Amino acid sequence: MTRQPFNHDLRLKRASEHLQSIEAEVRRWREEHPYRTYVKFDEQSGEKSIIAEVFWQPRAELGLLIGDCIHNLRSTLDNLVYDLARANRNGPLSRSIARDSQFPIFASEAKFLSKGMRQIRGVAPVAKTIIEGLQAYRRGDRKSAHHPWCSFSTGFDATLNGGSFRLCACSLADTS
Repeated sequence: MTRQPFNHDLRLKRASEHLQSIEAEVRRWREEHPYRTYVKFDEQSGEKSIIAEVFWQPRAELGLLIGDCIHNLRSTLDNLVYDLARANRNGPLSRSIARDSQFPIFASEAKFLSKGMRQIRGVAPVAKTIIEGLQAYRRGDRKSAHHPWCSFSTGFDATLNGGSFRLCACSLADTS
């Protein structure tokens, strides 16, 4: 008998399907030659700039596909933590562990320790160590704490908990 896939397996498969659709949509858009690029030289400063002039945007469906893909990738991580917690227990999860289990993504160690450890308290210690090692603040360079991915992830967590996916798309677009 074959093993029933865990939820994280199914979510990752769905995200992969969305990614294939995104690649096909981008390929279709690019085949239409919707932009041109050229080099602009500033004689005063001696600087060269590469300019991309977009004649028309891709179809709106591309944004929906990207949002669905990101949502499924994030859900994959959350489902992975839930499945790891299930695998670590000899029986059903407590209500609080089931409710709180999600993949933590934090830009600072302090936030990870104060909030993230609660989110992974049901998983085995070795898995906790791996998850902590994947945090942005562990990258070793000071820029990572201010990387747009960290801002996006923090916004995404709040968006999911608040129940509004549209806000997530806005926070994704804001990379400042």
